[in-house]
Amino acid sequence: MDNIAILKPVYAEWDQGIYGGANPYADDVVLSLSPDFPDIGIEPGYRGLLESMKYWINSWERPFIVHADEFIDLGDDKLIVLGWWRGTSKDSGHVVEREAAHLWKMRDGRAIKLMLCRNEAEARDFAEFF
Repeated sequence: MDNIAILKPVYAEWDQGIYGGANPYADDVVLSLSPDFPDIGIEPGYRGLLESMKYWINSWERPFIVHADEFIDLGDDKLIVLGWWRGTSKDSGHVVEREAAHLWKMRDGRAIKLMLCRNEAEARDFAEFF
């Protein structure tokens, strides 16, 4: 199964600020964050992922953009997606743009793990034990 082909339509939607369309997630998906990210109280499973993402995305004016520049197949159903995100804070009105690296673990064409990392080096460090 081509995991990159599964994730490309998801990122194509996110690049337009569309969330909730393509669903690559398994019911038992686990979302985790880089230790440097704020703790947003992530609950396990698909519903927990949805609630966490809703909380995060609702902090930003529309559109909130997540853009993928590169998809890296690490083998063993692991991928890193490199890119950036940009949004305008609802609280301050400031535009924020940051580098992003998303580490994915797939099973039978569905995401069972997603870790939001600061950069490629961090994602590669976590990938060994992911």
